[in-house]
Amino acid sequence: MGYTLDDLADDALAVMEAHGVERAHVIGRSMGGMVGQVLALDHADRVATLTLACSTPGLGDERLPVAADWLLERMTERLFTGPPRDASDRVAWIVEQDEWFAGSRYAVPTASRLVIAVAEVARCWYPESGHGAAVGASPSRLDRLGGIGVPTLVVHGTADPVFSVEHAVALADGIPEAELWLVEDLGHELPDGLMRDLLPRLTAHLTRAG
Repeated sequence: MGYTLDDLADDALAVMEAHGVERAHVIGRSMGGMVGQVLALDHADRVATLTLACSTPGLGDERLPVAADWLLERMTERLFTGPPRDASDRVAWIVEQDEWFAGSRYAVPTASRLVIAVAEVARCWYPESGHGAAVGASPSRLDRLGGIGVPTLVVHGTADPVFSVEHAVALADGIPEAELWLVEDLGHELPDGLMRDLLPRLTAHLTRAG
């Protein structure tokens, strides 16, 4: 089947093994949330709680909406303008994409995001390529969500242009006793400004571990 989310879940388990961690509070944003679902489904004994932010149970599942039209148009336009010419162009591309994803509720800290983008490009020119292939090669988990038996918190923005609110509702409806927190005007990011509200809710959620 090639490189899939199962491989990424195995990587997470390998890190846990290396550090002697028997069970973990798994928190994943976007694709990280997809990996978290795989862990909770296939390695439930290793997951204490699950937090899914800006995520989906199935990229490409026809029962769920695709990305916002305006985002698809911009991504298509970018595709046809050609790949980044050099490292600085690639950094600018990442920062611009983050601005697309951000939503209107919280300001994007451009300076700090620029530092992170530079580090990302220095580490790997196009890190999304392998991970994107893994997501594309993995089946939808929508029909398996009922098998997740750990306390689950779903965090999602009402202005997420990548995965609309329907994706979050599908997660919360499918996972038994999952808690859904919709954040008004939040996009496909977890900005610093959100932390004041998120951390107390997250702390309370982690105490639900059995």
